Amino acid sequence: MKRCIAFCLALGAAISLTACGGGDTEGGLLCEASGIRPDTVLLSVDGRDVSAQRYLYWLAYACDYIADYYDSGEGIQWGDTVSGQSLEDYAKDQALQNAALYATVETWAEDYGCTLTDEDRKMIPKVVLGAEVEYIPGMNTWDYLPELCINGTKHIMTEMPFIPWSESVVRTIDDIALHSGLTPILPHIDRYFHTFTKTEYIEHYYEMPVKIQMNAIYLNSPKNIPYYTPLFETKKIHLLGSDCHSCEWRPPDLGSAVKSLTEICGQETIDFIDANGREILKDAVFEEM
Repeated sequence: MKRCIAFCLALGAAISLTACGGGDTEGGLLCEASGIRPDTVLLSVDGRDVSAQRYLYWLAYACDYIADYYDSGEGIQWGDTVSGQSLEDYAKDQALQNAALYATVETWAEDYGCTLTDEDRKMIPKVVLGAEVEYIPGMNTWDYLPELCINGTKHIMTEMPFIPWSESVVRTIDDIALHSGLTPILPHIDRYFHTFTKTEYIEHYYEMPVKIQMNAIYLNSPKNIPYYTPLFETKKIHLLGSDCHSCEWRPPDLGSAVKSLTEICGQETIDFIDANGREILKDAVFEEM
């Protein structure tokens, strides 16, 4: 959610590009926050229109990138200057450049007859949109919390604080789990094993109506075997995640983790994890890339 807030701070870029207004909830939170309809044409590149939905996607992407590299935990100062340019202007420029680039690529593809056959389309993976929502005090009261769920489901990925959890943190997540009709997914639980978070707080969620996910990379270190083996054997870990960010940085590597887990805990554990994933995604809305 911190990244959603960061994005909203830069929305002036999109609004300044068009005279069209009127919030539209059909385009999701980004269009609703900006007050721009998703099909509004913001710019044209060699005769190809670029919609607000496309531009806002790249603006959010740029803000997310900035949040990863420039947020020290005290929030981002969008007026701060880097290489002679404010972070706000950098986000705007990156969004504009990416939107223009992909519009140009689409035009070139048409000009050179580069089209996808039906067989090609079958090979393209489908994805489900979702969000990793950072814990914020009071998030259990948000009316729009369901919009941050994995698309089409009632499961919301909730990133817990990387500082010692307080009773207030636990109460907030408990309220979501017990009273909102949503099921929190607690990602990368392994990151909290060796922090100052009280063990009883982590163990508390083993008995709560939540789903707990562990990162695959944690399973690839032999020194971690004593920590994760009993958790998988007692079915306290429901999901295995790649924590993939790109093909270069944090690339997906589920294969080696699955192999290690199969050797240690058996195929039954893999089947349990797979069944949980399928159950979560049974009502999900898949997007074609």
